[in-house]
Amino acid sequence: IIQPALFRKKVIVMKSYRKFLNLICTISFLILITYGCIKDVKIPEVTTGTVSNVTSTSAIISDNTNGDGGGSVSGRGICWSNMLAEPNIKEDNLYYEGFGAGTFSVYLANLTPGTTYYARAFATNAEGTGYGPVVSFTTQGSMTGDIVFNPDSTYNTVTDISGNVYNTIRIGTQTWMAENLRTTKLNDGTDLLNITGNDEWKHLQTPGYCWYLNDDKHKDIYGALYNWYSVGSDKLCPDGWHVPGYVEWTTLFSFIGNNYEVANKLRETGNTHWVNTDATVTNSAGFTALPGGWRNIDNINFGDLGYAGTFWAIPEVDGNLNTIMFFFLGSWEGIFFAENSKNSG
Repeated sequence: IIQPALFRKKVIVMKSYRKFLNLICTISFLILITYGCIKDVKIPEVTTGTVSNVTSTSAIISDNTNGDGGGSVSGRGICWSNMLAEPNIKEDNLYYEGFGAGTFSVYLANLTPGTTYYARAFATNAEGTGYGPVVSFTTQGSMTGDIVFNPDSTYNTVTDISGNVYNTIRIGTQTWMAENLRTTKLNDGTDLLNITGNDEWKHLQTPGYCWYLNDDKHKDIYGALYNWYSVGSDKLCPDGWHVPGYVEWTTLFSFIGNNYEVANKLRETGNTHWVNTDATVTNSAGFTALPGGWRNIDNINFGDLGYAGTFWAIPEVDGNLNTIMFFFLGSWEGIFFAENSKNSG
């Protein structure tokens, strides 16, 4: 039987249409598979562990735990502060223990004796940083004993406008204060601003000061922490005295000897205030440098009381080194020149 031409054409069209429908169904199925769901990544859940083995300069925080939030943990550890009750990874001290999820412990070292610290565990993934609850602890010991001057040195005194009396010492051709300045006034009688707030300290562009940890119990020993605007006023010191310049500092150091000898001949003996000290520290020059620490603006922290004494220095013409640091922490031992922000203290 010969099929009519019209009928054969309809059959061919119907077969082609069925093939087209099959192709559409196949593509739709593939699209459904390709566009399946994926679980959201969340900020990691974190638990802060327990504090133990607290000494004058160290502590252990153990059994901290963290999940991964469904993503990859790029860093975890402990952040801690001697000032902020809720420390964070942007403004405070950090100890990175590693990465991934699980349980970990951290040993905190180089802490200051007699100081309260706030700490919490953290873990970071692509979604952000999760924190555990805050724990606090206080290190053993104290940093508030009497200043130990050299009993073999001859000291005179000078009085500032606030009535504070300071020992002074003649070294070579120069006469230096043997104590840290603690005036709260400029020598023309203008009151200095006592700045306790972090943001105000960071943005202040006029003379100001603070006490370490905003606690005046440190006043009589370590003196005040002054910003650069106090120094730049040229009225911070008693009449007839001035903040030493870079050249005056180098003159002092050259008179004493090499770097390490300078540090040991100029800083206070014993461990009443310096954490890292030994029998080679003599204070033979009578200068009696103390580790009064500093106030930073990068992480808004007070730091290194017991480890570092920092002094402003007027830079040379066209120079930028404005800080002298007696620094004894870990591998950093000696006297260093640095450039610091005008809002440091």
